[in-house]
Amino acid sequence: MLDYAAAAYYCRTSACEAWACSACSRHPRTEVRRVYDNVHNGNGFVGWDPVEGVVVVSFAGTDTSSVANWIDDLDEVKTPWPLQGCQECKVHAGFLTTYSALRPQLQPLVEALVRDHPQAPVWVTGHSLGAALAVLCMVDLLSLSYPVRAVVNFGQPRVGNQHVRDAGGFSSFVAAQSASLSLCFYRLVHHRDPVPHLPPASFGFHHSPFEVFYTKNETYYHICDATGEDKHCSDHYLIDPSIKDHLNYLGLLFGGEEVEGRLQELMHSTGWEMEASVLVSAS
Repeated sequence: MLDYAAAAYYCRTSACEAWACSACSRHPRTEVRRVYDNVHNGNGFVGWDPVEGVVVVSFAGTDTSSVANWIDDLDEVKTPWPLQGCQECKVHAGFLTTYSALRPQLQPLVEALVRDHPQAPVWVTGHSLGAALAVLCMVDLLSLSYPVRAVVNFGQPRVGNQHVRDAGGFSSFVAAQSASLSLCFYRLVHHRDPVPHLPPASFGFHHSPFEVFYTKNETYYHICDATGEDKHCSDHYLIDPSIKDHLNYLGLLFGGEEVEGRLQELMHSTGWEMEASVLVSAS
């Protein structure tokens, strides 16, 4: 999954369908079709991996202009997304807008591959904002009875709500779907990656389980508890955020040094200083 999440970064260019990147080279027989929406900065691909025998859906990660948009809109971001079995579901409006723009391209491609390979499972992945799109995609494809069997995300922000009265809401809905279908759902967090702490929990957002928390040098990992917000995992590290940790996962650099530099500038220009007092009060 890691290679496919990294490869999606190249779907902002023709290199995507040419399958010409270092991560792509480790899966040379995979065939992909690009999906993109330039208005909302959504990019990714749908592909067939004949070696693994899986349909892959992957979404590109952080585009600095879209990061700026959703940080600026943090105070008015939840929108209802009524789903069968979850009338209380609300999700980040910007994430849903971007996914909805990609959906008309994505859904027919998945349908065609599932039809051509009826025994194949569907894998979904993404990094950063792409990970948020991957969660929405998982829920959408499952509602259409597509065989999603694995979702593995890297540096994922919070996507939806947790309903206060009955512990319902989007995060619980995702957890229940994963459990009922024996679906593998993991989100990896690298040490002090700041993105999993956004949007803030104080705004009503909540992670779904299960987090896999990696230490700084990634020599140790811990599968966190079923709450989705295990205080012994990344929620324990609310100070000294590291953009480097966000862009580095299991030895792969997502987006390159240019993205790192632009994100550092963005944190300052938007007032997103991520100081300990702000994060602690928001979580």
